[in-house]
Amino acid sequence: MKLPRIALVLALATLFAGCPGKKDLTEVRVMTYNVAVGINLDAIFLQPTLLGVMKQAEIAWGEKDTSDFAVRAKAIAAEIDAARPDIVGLQEVVQFFSQNPPDGPPAPYGPGTPANVKVKDFLDLLSTELAARGLDYQVVSDTTGETGVVKNADVEVTGATAGGTPTADYRVIDREVVLASKSAVTISRVRKGNYAAHIDVPIPGLPTPFPYPRGWVAVDATKSGKAFTLLSTHLDAFDPRVQGAQAHEVLALVSAGTPTLIVGDLNSDPTDVAWPAHGILVSSTTGFADTATEVGANEVPSCCYDAICSDPNAKLTRRVDQVLHSPHFAPRSVALHGTAMANGLWPSDHAGVSAVLDLE
Repeated sequence: MKLPRIALVLALATLFAGCPGKKDLTEVRVMTYNVAVGINLDAIFLQPTLLGVMKQAEIAWGEKDTSDFAVRAKAIAAEIDAARPDIVGLQEVVQFFSQNPPDGPPAPYGPGTPANVKVKDFLDLLSTELAARGLDYQVVSDTTGETGVVKNADVEVTGATAGGTPTADYRVIDREVVLASKSAVTISRVRKGNYAAHIDVPIPGLPTPFPYPRGWVAVDATKSGKAFTLLSTHLDAFDPRVQGAQAHEVLALVSAGTPTLIVGDLNSDPTDVAWPAHGILVSSTTGFADTATEVGANEVPSCCYDAICSDPNAKLTRRVDQVLHSPHFAPRSVALHGTAMANGLWPSDHAGVSAVLDLE
């Protein structure tokens, strides 16, 4: 006697559902994007005199307009739209402030007060562009009111004309930010902080060096009933010893038993042993694996175009933007974003990196 077709289909479905080893997988989509300050900070810090610092600060203040984030935010929003990640980790989401007339850097670096006239806010600009596309990405938050924005370096110097006349106080605040799609994931807890390990940046003529901290944001999320943690970060690029110490701090923040993704600009190419973060984080001891390596994209660089994001001849040469995963995930694909200029600008000096993984 033959079973009716629908009964046969249901019988087979029941049979395979009960097969040993068949896993119930949930697709998780994530992205990391260093959106670029858009000014040459190194040129400021490397000046040998205070007057040189002030003149270079004036140049940098103009560079922020050349690298116009209002333009670049449109392109980055388009890349996020194309990837449709559940969660996005963003680095260098800066704010620019000014003060005129200047009174110098605030204590303990000088006698002045902090510049507080907001001139540009990258998070505001990007959020506007995402909303304009009808996307529901918002800064992650939990029931305690904790938000996924951490303040990192806060640097203020006085600018000066080529002739040495002071112009205004210029302040840059660096932030790490995590966004999530409200319709894709539910957020239960947000944690954030700065690493104990950091560099100090001496400025000629100032009595105290500026601390240059880096930060992290960790998010506990649920998708289709499955919980996981994502930690987004930006590790040090100036001192490999500090970078290594920060990588060990990352490992202290995560639990071996929890499905976990580490995303961000690690400033550590897997092939460059001088910068140790990747090697510290990815090993049989830690249990973390490199998604790009597993899908055959180990040699695909993500960094760096020029700091002003305007040089058409700039090339990506290092793979420092990464998605790492605990053994609970199986990677399916990795993609690079923002590798074409729009309106004469790269979306960032980094490419964005998105990944699709299956969570057991």
